Amino acid sequence: MAPNIIPLKDVTLTSKNYTIQAMVIEKNIPRMSRTSSSLYQRIMLQDKEENKIQATIFGYNIRILESSLKLYHTYFITNAGVTATPEIFRVLENKNQLAINARTPVEEMQIDGLTMRTIKYNFTPIAAL
Repeated sequence: MAPNIIPLKDVTLTSKNYTIQAMVIEKNIPRMSRTSSSLYQRIMLQDKEENKIQATIFGYNIRILESSLKLYHTYFITNAGVTATPEIFRVLENKNQLAINARTPVEEMQIDGLTMRTIKYNFTPIAAL
């Protein structure tokens, strides 16, 4: 684990030698990319300060990491690649995303103050759709 633990809001394209502490709050099923013939899987992470970031796993890494990053479990994730999220794929206000692969150090852990009860969801009323 890297010694530099930062909140999700501070993860930028230039972040180096960092670790985040976050809970997996959403894990989508793997899907085929619209622009290529590769698979991808989107994961949403939230830290104890209620910051959120999306993460993506591509190709064969999905199968390698399928037993990792379990829903509602918390993790240290160290030095994941940071990329700009294309606007058409962005589901959060955060413009960056993590690119997690089999070489990304992921360690399950417990975070005081971060449980399923602290997760904040934003719902859109049906009438607004």
